[in-house]
Amino acid sequence: MPQPRLMFYHDGRHPLIYMYEPPMQKEEFEAGVDELAGTPVDAIMFCLGDGRTFLHDTKVGEIWGHNVDKWPHLIFDRASRNAMRLIRDGHDPLRLICDRAHEKGMLVYPTLLVQQGRGDRGEDVRCSEFRFENAHLEIGARGDLDPEFPGLTCLDFTHSEVREERFAIVEETLNVYPVDGFELQLNYTPYYFHPEAVEDGSKVMTEWIARIHRAVKNSGRERELAIRIPASIRGCLQVGLDVREWLRRGIVDVLIGQTFSTPELLDSTVDFGQLVDAAEGTGCRVHAALHSHVDSDRLAEATIEMIRAAACNYWAQGVDGLYLAHWFGNWPYQASFYEKLR
Repeated sequence: MPQPRLMFYHDGRHPLIYMYEPPMQKEEFEAGVDELAGTPVDAIMFCLGDGRTFLHDTKVGEIWGHNVDKWPHLIFDRASRNAMRLIRDGHDPLRLICDRAHEKGMLVYPTLLVQQGRGDRGEDVRCSEFRFENAHLEIGARGDLDPEFPGLTCLDFTHSEVREERFAIVEETLNVYPVDGFELQLNYTPYYFHPEAVEDGSKVMTEWIARIHRAVKNSGRERELAIRIPASIRGCLQVGLDVREWLRRGIVDVLIGQTFSTPELLDSTVDFGQLVDAAEGTGCRVHAALHSHVDSDRLAEATIEMIRAAACNYWAQGVDGLYLAHWFGNWPYQASFYEKLR
């Protein structure tokens, strides 16, 4: 399988299923691929819904909106109706993306948002029943943390039930869909253990990553495991991600370094050197997450000069590829978007 140098993160929602009035047509959903055809993008990193609920025909996970009686926002209702209609018509959204991407010569790596907090029923309409019914599996379940701790309602990966529920989604995707790899997004709400259990938790997380890597490699196709992480190895360790141990054991194929969680803004000064040095000689490639959003009082999206400058800085550090993170925010794509890509 060719090794992609330019990966494009597509969240599957904001430039796609949110934007089309129901009933969404097969050809409209395929626009998620068609809009990138003819650009240097090698691989589409396609997000699997919310990460707690999903917008494809999963049998082991929960479909977005199955537990919602009243929608607080039109967009979320629209996504649910579009997904369900496509599925009923025999057009599984994830399979549409896989098939269309392969027609256009692009690879597909589904992206799982591994971690996310939980809101209140009736308000957090993208949440799963698994999350609502298992608050005792959350990091803050013991009641001994500051209520402002950002990972309070995130899943605690110390629990085997948590690891099994997450693994089932990965395994099903590998077994059912013609994907070329899989991405674990571990830099989205990156809290996985109680602060007092991070050191021991890192060993638990490493074994879970190893299990997923085996599933990727034993799935009967030549596939890769890509993992998005904070660009700082120290930052990774602080949340229980022992990147050096993953590299030593050879259980990751692509590391995608990104500034820590949020904000999703262009930063031409990110240091990817730690990841590059750690991966040297291991066979693992390092991709640098390149953002396009500036969000200043004078400029929303970066100019082509700013994008080139940041990309050149990243290449100069020895990265193996670029990961275009959150460029979908440019939708509907105009000439300036394609100029930057090309």
